[in-house]
Amino acid sequence: MKRPTRRQILYCIGAVALAISPFLLTELRQNNPGVTGDPMEPAAEQKRQSGGGGVYGSRDARFTIVEYADLECPYCKDYFPRLKAWVDQNSDVNLQWHHLPLSMHEPAASYEARWAECAGIERGNDAFWLAVELIYQRTRSNGAGAASSPQIPGLEDRQHYIDNCASSNPAVRQRVVSQAHKAGLDGITATPTLVIKDKQSGRSIKLQGAPDGDVLLSAIDWLASTKDR
Repeated sequence: MKRPTRRQILYCIGAVALAISPFLLTELRQNNPGVTGDPMEPAAEQKRQSGGGGVYGSRDARFTIVEYADLECPYCKDYFPRLKAWVDQNSDVNLQWHHLPLSMHEPAASYEARWAECAGIERGNDAFWLAVELIYQRTRSNGAGAASSPQIPGLEDRQHYIDNCASSNPAVRQRVVSQAHKAGLDGITATPTLVIKDKQSGRSIKLQGAPDGDVLLSAIDWLASTKDR
């Protein structure tokens, strides 16, 4: 990963505190007594919980950015391509999707979440991420949805099955509901929210809003430089 040249430990700690505050640094979790947090989910569990795998980038990456997002959220729509492009430029980071359709954007938000899941079921991880991208391109946002479901190149003959799956597949419906419920239990109620996880230490840091690349690097450097007590 390319990092700014002045990434020394003391600078990182100060930079995170200053840079992340506009984006509401709301939680720092460590696997130490007295600090709230959960261990990293096993890779198999992460794969089970997201359509087509739900991980963009290298699965061997040290850091995972979990994006809690609503497909009808205009801020998520604007931020998603920028975050995805940033992950493309940083090989030791991958991106994991977590559905959080907001009640103010229903029923379109949950339907679109299910549609992306069903595209992933139909053609795997790449189709899932392409579905997310296409939905953001077509939606009018804020619950207005799109005039019609997006068309995934190469899956035109399966469009009917994907649409039916999104409308009536109970397992897919439960998957989206479960992810939204888990987000609520973790105190995440706004989109976009990011949780950056360090696979080596099990620590994570939570950011609300749309932090730019420098803020993400500062957070990652902070996680990498913090030592066990």
